[in-house]
Amino acid sequence: MSKGQVAASIRSIRWLAAAVAVGALSWVGCNQWTGIQMEESSLTTLYNSITQSGNESRAGWYDNQPGLDPAIVSGPNFKKLYDLALPITSGEQILAQPLVWNNKVLVVTEANNIYLLDATSNTGAISAQRSLGETPFDASGVLGCGDISPTVGITGAPVIDNAPNTAYFYAKNSTPAHAIHAIDLTSASLAERPGFPVTITGNAQNNTGTAFDPYVQHQRPGLLLRNGVVYAA
Repeated sequence: MSKGQVAASIRSIRWLAAAVAVGALSWVGCNQWTGIQMEESSLTTLYNSITQSGNESRAGWYDNQPGLDPAIVSGPNFKKLYDLALPITSGEQILAQPLVWNNKVLVVTEANNIYLLDATSNTGAISAQRSLGETPFDASGVLGCGDISPTVGITGAPVIDNAPNTAYFYAKNSTPAHAIHAIDLTSASLAERPGFPVTITGNAQNNTGTAFDPYVQHQRPGLLLRNGVVYAA
């Protein structure tokens, strides 16, 4: 992807909130989700991205992982490689699915911290890390949303565009404000791409009487990258 295409991709990022169950566009508030599981994704999709659950269908089927053959998984050589304690704060949660990119694991947290871990070593060493420098949202201020606590930061699984090696994700801060970030994964400091972050605000194009309220509304599902557009619900 050329620099011009990257810029065009940045300009075309849109905020879309999809209430898939009713087939309409709308912004939604908090939901009580339980049993959250995390998987590592290493499948490059049709749109040259790395996304939650392997591909755009969200089926969780990784057809490029012959090492996960049932005979291998049930054998004696399939085992845990390492435990790594991240330098996170007390109570800080990781709810977004980690993604595997270029032999590294991208991990984001509810305290607005980002980590890249070495996926090939026996220690899982931290290759790069960064705090967004934004205090996450205090979840105690919203009643009925106790499944994410004590803070709300980055919840939805990022999506990685392989061509410019850029990870996109939404983060919430204490203002409150909700913004999309674009992180250069090749940067030692995990720096933002030019023009980011972009704060989400305004009214829905299909319903101008509905405005996004960053205090009670939140971005939770994994992001989707398709034809140069990042979709978020």
